[in-house]
Amino acid sequence: MSGGRSGFIRQSLGVASSQYLARAVLLVRGLVAAAALGPVAFGAWNALTLILDYGSYASLGAIQGLDLVLPPLRRSAARRRWRAPRWPAPGGSRWSAALCSRSP
Repeated sequence: MSGGRSGFIRQSLGVASSQYLARAVLLVRGLVAAAALGPVAFGAWNALTLILDYGSYASLGAIQGLDLVLPPLRRSAARRRWRAPRWPAPGGSRWSAALCSRSP
């Protein structure tokens, strides 16, 4: 690693230029996809891309909340009252993975 101010500036310029290059490649990819697919198919492709990009936020913090709430309940005296949560999350995850991995 380079030390000093010049090393920091060189590394900062390297990171910035790689980010600009990545954005330019994504812009070109979007333009080529829009020209090749047409408006309707490009809109569907864009919607699928947004779902895949932001799908991890769909739980709205419920998973993190369960991480905070469930472990103390399992260790406490209320162990007898605690029941394992029953919801179709594991099955739903497998179903959505199978649905998204299908080839057209």
